[in-house]
Amino acid sequence: MPRRGTGGHDVPGDRGAPRQLRAARPVLIARILIWNLYDSKTSLDELRAHLPELPGGDHWISNASHERLGLLTFGEELPDLGEVPHLIGKEPEVAEEFDLE
Repeated sequence: MPRRGTGGHDVPGDRGAPRQLRAARPVLIARILIWNLYDSKTSLDELRAHLPELPGGDHWISNASHERLGLLTFGEELPDLGEVPHLIGKEPEVAEEFDLE
């Protein structure tokens, strides 16, 4: 039996997850995490010595002039971030997930 979705539209009760509805092919997920370091427990230079190796295709990114560190990663799970979150002392300010087109 359909249920009411937002905006008053009927939504089928057996509706799949959005990623399953977009295409028959598997969807690759991209994630971006960004930490502002100006008010963190460490600096970008200190963190660079502790950045763990990432799986192929994943990358650490930085912007020294704005004191930011980020991670660009692909796949269902986040890679092991090692001690990075502990050294920074806070959650990322930006944590977004995207489907690759």
